[in-house]
Order: sequence, then C-alpha cells, then structure tokens
Amino acid sequence: MITASEAAAHLSISEREVYNLVATGRLVCYKLGPRLTRFKIEDLDRFIESCRLGGSKKKSASVSSSAVSCMEKDIGLLASFRRLGVEVKQTPTTGKKRRASMPVRLVSSNPAP
Repeated sequence: MITASEAAAHLSISEREVYNLVATGRLVCYKLGPRLTRFKIEDLDRFIESCRLGGSKKKSASVSSSAVSCMEKDIGLLASFRRLGVEVKQTPTTGKKRRASMPVRLVSSNPAP
C-alpha cells in the first residue's frame, strides 16, 4: 500500500486532487486511522482504466448563463467539468429577461415653490 503523495505521483496529479477523487467516490482508499490513508496500486490502475476514452462519444453538459463568467476564466465549474472528462456545451438563454422590480416615481406631498 502507498501514501496519498505516492498515489498522486502514480496518477500524475496533485495530492489535493487525490483527496478530491476520494471525496467524490471515484477513487478507493483505505483509512487505517484518523490520519492514515493508504491506496493500493491495483485500485489506482483500475481508476486509470476507468478514465480511458475508447472512441465513445464524450458526455456533454449545458450550463446556465450564470456560470459562463466562471467558464471564461477557466476556473471553478469549467475546470471541474474538464477534470471529470465532461465536454461543456454552452447554449443561449431562450427566456425573456424580466425586470427585477417596477420603476419607482417619487411623489412629494409638498409642491415645489
């Protein structure tokens, strides 16, 4: 069994990403104590095989317009989709935008002199 640091080197990713994969359930680990996490090389190799694309069509996901600003900077949501192997497909918004509120007109009880 190997440490998270060694697992990260085996997968060519950061140690933080190893823990992210464990948290999402995509990578198997063994908790031998409160601060002792280990990995089997067989499990890492199985994970690598599961990530392989064999000529099949990639998954695609559409995003809302609120996420577009994050995607333009290649941070947050877009980076997460790319790590998961999901191709992002942006679509235009079809609904009409409504005004948030009615315009307010101020009326004074005292007429101007």
